[in-house]
Amino acid sequence: MTDQYLVNMTAANLIEDARETYSRQGQIYVLFFLASLAMIGNSCVIVQLCRKRLRERSFSNINFLILQLAISDLSVALFCLLADGIWKLTYHWHAGDFMCKGVKYLQMFSLYTSTYIIVTISLDRCIKIRFALTRFDHKRVVKTMSVCAWIMAGICSLPQPTLIVKGEEENRLSSSLGISISCISCNHTQAGPD
Repeated sequence: MTDQYLVNMTAANLIEDARETYSRQGQIYVLFFLASLAMIGNSCVIVQLCRKRLRERSFSNINFLILQLAISDLSVALFCLLADGIWKLTYHWHAGDFMCKGVKYLQMFSLYTSTYIIVTISLDRCIKIRFALTRFDHKRVVKTMSVCAWIMAGICSLPQPTLIVKGEEENRLSSSLGISISCISCNHTQAGPD
């Protein structure tokens, strides 16, 4: 009975490994496709807005904020999509502990920045509608909100390097090596007194 059980478990593991490999390949294709699409699209937006700025010598508030959003979305493409695609392609982390923490910080920073710039755009439109006839330096308010969005993203991302460690975890795909090195969250739970 144990021999039959081992044969069944080995067959089940092989089928599961094949499914996992196929799923991983699909994820890699999707991540690289989305990263290239996002990099091309946001780069085009940045180039167009910079050309417009040079041509007209002035920049509207919404163009300034769209430029900020394109830059933050470009960082999402680089640090989230592309980095994750490369990581999935290599199966394990090769860059060391410092880069593990740095990449995880930049991933969170770019996601926070993108979100906070969208909030800034919403606030700008709200202020523009609410105080349409009031005369104040609206450009300074928009630049201040934009700087605050980037600073808040940096502050909110600070805990990320302390939560991430380079560790070892079992990986069925690299079973010939026995272990693979990953950039993973560490478990900060402490055992209570027994």
